[in-house]
Amino acid sequence: MTELHDSIFELGPHIRYVVVGSGQRVDARQRDGVADASAGESHFYEEPLVSSQVVLDLPDGHLSVCVARDADALAVADALVGPVRG
Repeated sequence: MTELHDSIFELGPHIRYVVVGSGQRVDARQRDGVADASAGESHFYEEPLVSSQVVLDLPDGHLSVCVARDADALAVADALVGPVRG
């Protein structure tokens, strides 16, 4: 899943967190150097409350991407189609 995370982070600095759920496995990654990130484990729970989220279905799970507050979530959703289809 690291390759998928990396390709999504390459879309731009407005991508803050990427979470891929596949079956019972959940792999969450945060962009290095995210400004105003919460400390410790709490960021995993707080970030979806303060940032826009884009959620897409995957064949065996889902993809959740938290974007910066000033980002266009619909444009991000469109841009995710390429990396998701791989």
